[in-house]
Amino acid sequence: MKNASTPGKQLMAEVLWVLLLFPSNMKSRTKRQQIRDVWGLSGQTLAENHPLLADEVLVGIGSADRDSTTTALMNWNTCFRWCGT
Repeated sequence: MKNASTPGKQLMAEVLWVLLLFPSNMKSRTKRQQIRDVWGLSGQTLAENHPLLADEVLVGIGSADRDSTTTALMNWNTCFRWCGT
């Protein structure tokens, strides 16, 4: 992702946010940190208390099985490639 633009890196954090909305077998704290870590690659800080990073938002709607997680990661890798990484 080092070659991606600042907005591109932030977009990747937003895509990750969408992917992490669904699994409920992952702690909100972990989701929040991963999203903030990717956003941080843009050189900017995303506030930990941002309303869209609240526990109530990130709680998830269902437990993701291994296949779902693998598929999500493959989609994530595709997004990275689209951003020129």
